[in-house]
Amino acid sequence: MPPASHPASAAVPPSPRPRPDDSGGFTRGYSARRALAASLAVMLCWTMPGPTKAQASASASASASASASASAIQGRLLFEGDTPLSGRIRGHVDALPPASIRCVNCHVRASEAAALRARANAPATTQGFGPPLDGPMLAEPRPRRGGPPSAYDARRLCTALREGLDPNHVRMARNMPIYQLSDRDCDHLWAYLAGRPTLQARP
Repeated sequence: MPPASHPASAAVPPSPRPRPDDSGGFTRGYSARRALAASLAVMLCWTMPGPTKAQASASASASASASASASAIQGRLLFEGDTPLSGRIRGHVDALPPASIRCVNCHVRASEAAALRARANAPATTQGFGPPLDGPMLAEPRPRRGGPPSAYDARRLCTALREGLDPNHVRMARNMPIYQLSDRDCDHLWAYLAGRPTLQARP
């Protein structure tokens, strides 16, 4: 008898390669990894220590000090005439030459006037008509022009320079120029003058 024939084993078809479905199957895993990375970044931000109150306060103080120093430098340039001022005599419409209305011309002690005027190229014949200005002279309450004690601050200094009125609204001498100043220039001048040491204590 011929040997019994056995049917050939059916070939097993290879498993089909995964294909993205209409919902974006391949991209779901990538999106999940991105979401995990974002979550970890947020957790790290929460756990990383921020600056302490002392550090934040020190940083703010340093920033304020640097700003005040820069303002005082600008004020010195205005006071000594390196930054020109615009002004006139009260009752006149014509502006005076900037060299003739520099603060340094009138408001420094005789001992420092020569050096300051020379540095500012002020006329050698200029004589001071006003009191020397320093921090205590402006900020401390004291009688001025026969009035009760009064003190200056940045805004009152600005009024004096723009309108010729002291803190008690007493009119200043007519030879004191009326200046055209911005609020920022007033603040710069105040930062410089309020920080000047007591001129009366200098030799």
